[in-house]
Amino acid sequence: MKSFREWGFRGSEAGLEADFVLTYEYDDTSRRVAAEMDYHQYIASKVNWLEYVEVRPLVEGIKPFGVFKLKESEVYSVKTFGGETVTKGHEVDWPPFIGKIGRGN
Repeated sequence: MKSFREWGFRGSEAGLEADFVLTYEYDDTSRRVAAEMDYHQYIASKVNWLEYVEVRPLVEGIKPFGVFKLKESEVYSVKTFGGETVTKGHEVDWPPFIGKIGRGN
């Protein structure tokens, strides 16, 4: 972390404008529970540019999973935990939901 700061990155002292989030699942348990957030929501709430989304499968063979992404980013592909790249609207979907597009609608 010292190196990040030496290079000009801002940590938690910058509040929602921080450039990185550093937390351990058990460090802020009481604050997270009081805020009624799960661990992923709690991390995403630390900065204004990060969000956690639940990825839903649109085809068989993919299990639901969650990912962190930049807010308002135009990201349409994500890797599964198995290493497969899947695309929003084709194999998976996440908020804002667009449903299945393309062939086989």
